[in-house]
Amino acid sequence: METLEIVVALWISIALGFALYILLFNVVRKRKQSPKIRPEELTVIIPFRNEESRIRPLLQSLKAQKQLPAAFIFVDDHSTDNGKAVIQQELSESAISFEILSLSHPVSGKKKAVFEGVKTVNTPYTLTLDADVVVPEDYFSALPYPGSYAMICLPVRMTGATLAGKLMELEYGSFQLLQGSVPENDPLMASGANLLFATKDYLTYNDLSQHDHLLSGDDQFALSQFKKQGRKVRYTLHPEQTVVTPVPESIGALIRQRIRWMANNSGGTDSRATFFAGLVVLINLIYPVSFLLLIVQADYPLAFRLFIVRFCVDFITYIPWFTRYQNWSLAFYLPLLQFFYPLLLCSIGLGSLFIHKEWKERSVKQ
Repeated sequence: METLEIVVALWISIALGFALYILLFNVVRKRKQSPKIRPEELTVIIPFRNEESRIRPLLQSLKAQKQLPAAFIFVDDHSTDNGKAVIQQELSESAISFEILSLSHPVSGKKKAVFEGVKTVNTPYTLTLDADVVVPEDYFSALPYPGSYAMICLPVRMTGATLAGKLMELEYGSFQLLQGSVPENDPLMASGANLLFATKDYLTYNDLSQHDHLLSGDDQFALSQFKKQGRKVRYTLHPEQTVVTPVPESIGALIRQRIRWMANNSGGTDSRATFFAGLVVLINLIYPVSFLLLIVQADYPLAFRLFIVRFCVDFITYIPWFTRYQNWSLAFYLPLLQFFYPLLLCSIGLGSLFIHKEWKERSVKQ
């Protein structure tokens, strides 16, 4: 057997084994249902900066809720547009109790916006949402009661309409699949776009001084610090608790977003996430190299079989995600994903060396 055939055989073994592992953890292992949180116990923090063109869908979804929390606190991170006016216009005549806070100079950045907002909360639990998400109609009725847990990492889903958008939607779905491949009481990651926590614990254990030089990354650092302090944390993947956010506006915007996430999470990622990231990179880089070498060697039958195996591996991997959100039509994009993903990984790696890291028109590192 030639060297390339051995590499292909090893790749198939590793990739298929990893796909089956994700499938088993996400599907076979039962998720427990928990009591629901009482609305009077919850305050929602929504930081925003220059979201005038993106915040209306969130506000409209909030007005459509059958059950509302005690209060909403919007925290303006030095916006230069009319975001405040849009919030007031949309919510002033609704049943929603809200207020808008503004950060004062020199305080800035999403982490500080969330922290300053949480300092004003009078309820035992706080939920953070991003300004560009949309919540399902029964969202607040479906939120779990934390009980003995200090933090619950709730699910986020990206959606897109174009071909590139569908590929980005699939790519982001892989994060949720990785989350579902670890024990429920030991989450890999947290997203401030949908994060529930005990207010007192957040103010006590979330030490911003350890990552004060970064404008965002509040979610992953908070999760890391809660774990280090022995606080109980868990995640859920229930569709009714999922918020939806649009994919980045372009492939370039996606690359810049991932580079920023790498910078923000450099100090808050555990060893399992590092292992999974390395395995994903290995699987997705060996495949295109092997496929292209087979084409160059004119071994078309083996190249075609490898292509089919890769599709099957991806399909097995995404079965839990397709089932969870009933979005099976996205399976038609999997053949393109097997080439899109390696190119994306290479672009992120190279871009991290040359692209200036920014968030909301600011450098990621202050």
